[in-house]
Amino acid sequence: MGACTSTLTPLVALIRAHVMATKRIHGDGTTVPVLAKGKTITGRLWTYVHDDRPFAGPAPPAAIFFYSRDRMAGELIGT
Repeated sequence: MGACTSTLTPLVALIRAHVMATKRIHGDGTTVPVLAKGKTITGRLWTYVHDDRPFAGPAPPAAIFFYSRDRMAGELIGT
């Protein structure tokens, strides 16, 4: 898993830069149950989408996903 993470890090950075560089972006935070020691906690899955096709934009559509354990961390990811 560590080798995959290291190998894909540059690709993730390029996708993130592409998605975040747009003038129009859609963001969504969805709660997900996460197993913790003896209980379930609520994590968040953050999705950011770039799609300018409806506006005749030339860039290809893209989406990037992030996970965070709380709402604050996910909001900071998008900045």
